[in-house]
Order: sequence, then C-alpha cells, then structure tokens
Amino acid sequence: AVFSLAGTYQLRLSVNDGALTTSDDVQVVVNPPLNVAPTVSAGVDLVITWPALAMLDATMSDDALPTGTLTSAWSMVSGPGLVTFGDATSIASTATFSRAGIYMLRLSVSDGALATSDDVVVLVNKATLQVKAPNLSRIYGTANPLLIETITGLQNGDTTGVISGSPVLATAATKTSPSGNYLINVDVSSMTSANYEFTGVGGLLSITQATPVITWENPAAIIYGTALSAMQLNAITSVAGSFVFTPTLGNILHAGSGQTLLVVFTPTDTLNYATVNATTTLSVNQASLIITADNKTMVSGQAVPALTAVGSGFVSPDTLADLDTRAVLTTTATNSSATGVYPILVSGASDSDYAISYVNGTMTITAGGGGGNSASSGSSSGGGKCGLGGGFGVMVFAFLFAIHFAFVRRREKVHPKKRR
Repeated sequence: AVFSLAGTYQLRLSVNDGALTTSDDVQVVVNPPLNVAPTVSAGVDLVITWPALAMLDATMSDDALPTGTLTSAWSMVSGPGLVTFGDATSIASTATFSRAGIYMLRLSVSDGALATSDDVVVLVNKATLQVKAPNLSRIYGTANPLLIETITGLQNGDTTGVISGSPVLATAATKTSPSGNYLINVDVSSMTSANYEFTGVGGLLSITQATPVITWENPAAIIYGTALSAMQLNAITSVAGSFVFTPTLGNILHAGSGQTLLVVFTPTDTLNYATVNATTTLSVNQASLIITADNKTMVSGQAVPALTAVGSGFVSPDTLADLDTRAVLTTTATNSSATGVYPILVSGASDSDYAISYVNGTMTITAGGGGGNSASSGSSSGGGKCGLGGGFGVMVFAFLFAIHFAFVRRREKVHPKKRR
C-alpha cells in the first residue's frame, strides 16, 4: 500500500468463500520523512591564466525537505589577492582574481534547516606575452620586407610601455636566395617586465615564383559532334612555355551549357615562374536528330512484322540503341486487321545530346491468298495461325519486341557510348 500523507491507517482484509465472509484488520503507522542535509560538490580544481575568469560549475541536490528550497553562497577561504564572484548565490558562477596565486573557494548550501559545504582550489598562473614574428612572402629577386613583431597577451589595459628591452628578428634569406621557405627567428632574451613572462614565436618568409598571367576568353558555343579545336583551346600568355588542355584537341563534348575547359601552363623557366592553371567555359548545343519509322507491309491474317526505325543526324558512333531513352514504335494494325494502310507511330525518345523530332511510318496490309488465310477457318496453312485472331498477333508482336529490347539492352551494356 502507498500512502499520500503521514499518519495512522486502519486497513481491512475481507475473505469470502461464496457463502460466508470473514475479515481482519491491520494498523499501519506512516511516519513523516526524515530531513537529510543537502549534498554539494564545488567541482574539480581549476587552473587558469591571470586575468581569465574561473568558470565555477558546482552541483547540489536535496531531499526537498523541509521546504524544498535551497540557498547557496560562494566565498573565498584563502588566497593571495581578492576574488570577485559573478553571482555569489549561483552554483554556476564565475570568479576573477586580482593577482596570480593559489586560491581556495567554498560553496555553502542550506535547505533552511541543515547546511553543508565543499571547497575547490583554483591555481591562477602568471600571464605570458607572445612575441610573434610575421608570416611574410615575396617574389624571387626582390628585397626582404620589414620584419616587425606582434606582441599579444597584454592585460587590463597594459601597453608595451611596461616592457623593457626589444626582441631581435632575423632570417637567413637574402635577395638572391632561391624560392622556398625561410624561418624568421625571434630572440626575446633582452625583454623583461614585472608582471609578464615572454615567449618568442617564429614566423615564415616564403619566397615565391612569379606567376604568369593567362588570357583565355570564353569561346562561342558549338554543336554536339564538333571536335575541340584551336578555336576553343586558344589560351595565351607572355611567358615562354607549353599548354596542356583538358579536354584535349579533337575531343567531342556532350551537350550542356557552361562546361569547364582547363589549361595547365608549364613555363620554360621553372626556377622563376610557377606552373599555373586557368579555366574557361564552353556551351555545347544539342545536335538535331530525326527518327523515322520504317514503312512496313504485311499480309492480312499473318503476324505483324517487327517495327523498326532509322535515325538521321547521329554523331558517329551513336545509334538508336545509345539513346538515353529509346524510341517507342506502335501501330494499330493487328493480324486480324482489314486490308488498308495503318499508321506506325514513333515517339518517346530522349537524349541529352540531341534535339529529337519524328517522322511516322505506315503499315500496309494486303489481302492474303487461299481459304487457309481466313480468320474464321482456323487453318494453320498459308498465311499461318490466322484462326487465333487479332489478339494472338498483338501478343506475338509484343513478345518479339520484348526480345528485341532485351537484346539491345544487353548490347548497350557491352558496347556503351564511347564518349560517355
């Protein structure tokens, strides 16, 4: 049994066998909860560098007795200077210190009846000034730039006036030194200050090669199938050397706008000049492709012949089988259709390299010879299987078309477009 309040409770158990009932009582005394002092952790000991903030991240917990309200307060137990708390009543507070040294801080927590506390040690180190040499660069054959240090780490409004002495910056590079990287060393041995320590941070002087300037304007658009030539690959520079283009001369690009052309220029004088790249863009328009359905003839009552088409305008070695989406050929003619001329429709092809148009064809059905060709005779002689009706002709056509499609798909996987 669970009880909502402290007190004395009388509980009864009743038992019935279907005819008679008996019961017995039990008394339960529920005492009020016992207050326990809060638990507190002032956090792990900290190490900071003056005058940084110490981030105090303490934790506390309680049994919610007697009122469920906790109060907390930070104080300094010991240390060489003064401590200022960001919020002395918050367990997640900050502390700043007037000078470097070792401090002990205490967090006290009370639930109104009982109190407890925990201490944390904060080591505040002296500030360090960095005397940093610059990272510089120059072109081969020119004079070294001025070497000027940067001093960082001054605190509380201090200036370089609190520093005695000056750093010495030097490099082994001279005007005639070859291209490469050279250290800039910093000597801080003559620098002193009452409140700071010093550390030197070296820099780097990079002597670089001269960079040729490549001129390459965007060429006019071409049509798919046009091989790249000097009309497109015509970058120039005033420095002697050689060009390597990607794609190279003679390549045929797929259709698309803003395609990137790349050139790598290698100078003859590789000591003083750098190899550089340049790009331009070229748009390749789609080529025109006409797909024409082949005209077909058949004898009434016989199977519909396979439908085929030809393409005009392909870029070698592209074929109809290489299109992204192949053309679909359909006709309303079946093996039970009457004599006459029926359309062969072609559509549905697509390819990123071609703008496709279509020319439909015709299916001419002529009269068959002999009684065996009658759709109602059921004979399998002569024109063959006419007695099975028009539905069979459509099924045979669909089956043959599926076999043809599967064969072409297999052929494409073995012999894909050479330029894709």
